[in-house]
Amino acid sequence: MRNHPFDTFDREYLTELTRDFPVTPPISVDDALQQLKDRSQQWSPFEFVDTIRNDSTNFSLKEALPDLPKFLHRQAFKGILNNAGCYRSSHDEYKGYVEFGRPAKKLNDGAGCSDSRFRGIEPSLIEEKIESAVLELISDRGDPISNAAKFYQQFVRIHPFYDGNGRIGRFIVEAFLYYNDLYIRWGDMKRNGRWIKQLNYCHRKMTLQTMTTSYLFAMKWWVHHFQKYVHKIELDPNEKS
Repeated sequence: MRNHPFDTFDREYLTELTRDFPVTPPISVDDALQQLKDRSQQWSPFEFVDTIRNDSTNFSLKEALPDLPKFLHRQAFKGILNNAGCYRSSHDEYKGYVEFGRPAKKLNDGAGCSDSRFRGIEPSLIEEKIESAVLELISDRGDPISNAAKFYQQFVRIHPFYDGNGRIGRFIVEAFLYYNDLYIRWGDMKRNGRWIKQLNYCHRKMTLQTMTTSYLFAMKWWVHHFQKYVHKIELDPNEKS
């Protein structure tokens, strides 16, 4: 099993980010792209979980999750962006504003969207909403697969960073599923184009104030689609307790 970072870094966008969040010494876009590629290939949610399991201090995944998004962003972008490890802020160069997602014909349904793209939530709400998403992930109310699907949708919709949200969200999902003896085939999901439609449908129906019936309906179908690509890890008989 390995991570499947199936989105690619946008050269033009990264050029803007390195210009507006410069580091010292400065880094070229080519070098930044290569470092990001190398780092993403080295990421292993499985090794991360195994390290936690073998930690003599009994440090748990639940304890690590709240700070994990910032930690992963810092690991990915250190030496590349001066805001590595920081959520979007209304005080930074972009005033905390970010758009994401492919253009759509119509997104006029009050979901916090522009004419063609989704907008990340207000920077002042990021910490609170990430905490809520993490609580959803580790909740005992649902099963691990449903919780992981809900977390991923909410994390992407919150869009806490200017870049790297998809990779970070998938790392956390893979780590959580592996912790529960499960794994997901991201590549197979990507090849079925319905996944992005189901995910975006949830994004459009999600509001920050209330859990609407339409959002719950959209989430039901997203979870149904997501769980098709999650499988049980078959342990070696000698590894079973």
